[in-house]
Amino acid sequence: MIYSCGITHLKLNELPLNHLIAKTQQPVANAGIYTEQIKQIFDSLILHATQTQAIHAEIIHYITLNLLLTVCHLFEERQQHLSDKKITLGQRIKEFLDKYYLEQIDIASISHALNVNRYYLSHSFKAFSGYSPKQYIIRRRLGEAQSLLLNTDDSVAKIASKVGYSNVNNFHDIFEKVIGMSPGKYKKLWLNKLSS
Repeated sequence: MIYSCGITHLKLNELPLNHLIAKTQQPVANAGIYTEQIKQIFDSLILHATQTQAIHAEIIHYITLNLLLTVCHLFEERQQHLSDKKITLGQRIKEFLDKYYLEQIDIASISHALNVNRYYLSHSFKAFSGYSPKQYIIRRRLGEAQSLLLNTDDSVAKIASKVGYSNVNNFHDIFEKVIGMSPGKYKKLWLNKLSS
């Protein structure tokens, strides 16, 4: 399951406005031992977001602080477990994937471009991000798709094309499998929540 939320006017430590992590850190993280805790936090957010009484806004504020602390702790722990060499290689791979995620790239082309053994590359990136390069590309594309669904009036077919999918049915299947609902349902659900 993938959880995603937007928090505006976020200012943490020395990070730029609306940044939860530094640009050198991987933005997609496997929750590991925090999975159940994060699930419960999101369940609470959803429960209180549907309420209209003023007290629920304050409750949401404190639940959001809990989420921020948990996620920050998760990223700090993960960063401490990575060696500098793997962080550097992981960052190089991430930058490459972020630059070319819209193209049809595979592990062999990434390995060739970065001049790294494909098995070491896969292992290092998994240690760095918690995902294989292929999983990261899928999540990166779907993250962009989620943003486009909520911030544009583009059709699902157009969004699929914009995020690197030539086949809208393939995009639809992957979106539903990873996000847990169709792109149309996702857009309707979140736009309804934002307008209420």
